[in-house]
Amino acid sequence: MLLLVLGTSGFAEPAKPRLDLPGYQLPQPPEVVRAVYDFAADHPEVLNYVPCFCGCEQSGHRSSADCFVKARGKDGAVVAWNEHGMTCGMCLAVAKRAMDMHKAHASTQAIRDDVEHKYSGLTSNRTATPEPR
Repeated sequence: MLLLVLGTSGFAEPAKPRLDLPGYQLPQPPEVVRAVYDFAADHPEVLNYVPCFCGCEQSGHRSSADCFVKARGKDGAVVAWNEHGMTCGMCLAVAKRAMDMHKAHASTQAIRDDVEHKYSGLTSNRTATPEPR
């Protein structure tokens, strides 16, 4: 049985798994963490093309999306979260920047270019993220 919930767009969307935040302080307020996770779930067409710079490529991550979403079902709905993103200041900063720019109607290429410019010089770490098509 597929559970659907009414999303912010007014259309039915697949239910996401519950996101349990830890009891300790995170790098961003809980409402920001939840918003970034929702964005990651709802916009793989953006975060799949945005690199991360925290060193998570050593864990097999290929883009910022992997920092937040562990698994998707055949229909593309999130079935498991990656808890790494909620505790990593770099992951949250990169994805929040992408989310804010997307809300301002920036293209995926413009988002990627901005994130690259802002964060790539801070570290030698980076995911092997494909360019937007």
